[in-house]
Amino acid sequence: MYASIRKYKTDAPGIIIPIIRNEFLPMIKSIPGFISYYLISSETDSNDMTTVSIFETKDGALASGRMASDWVKNSDLLKFLIAVPEFTAGEVNASILAEVHH
Repeated sequence: MYASIRKYKTDAPGIIIPIIRNEFLPMIKSIPGFISYYLISSETDSNDMTTVSIFETKDGALASGRMASDWVKNSDLLKFLIAVPEFTAGEVNASILAEVHH
């Protein structure tokens, strides 16, 4: 399992979140090996947002980073960012899922 993490600094989180939901989520789930995507708003600084994408393969995680970078450059999102997004991707070396009891 591999993860792709991007950190954004914005002055308009209320504008960016719906754009991500409506435009980017349908795109990222089409990448082969997609497992999940999370958008996290910082509780300590409302201008900081982090996205975490989980994939079955390294290729999927890297493809999501390229897709996000291209999408940001070609969308309205760029004008709401106040810093260049930070990006990292790598293998998930430890994880645990909650047990679901029915």
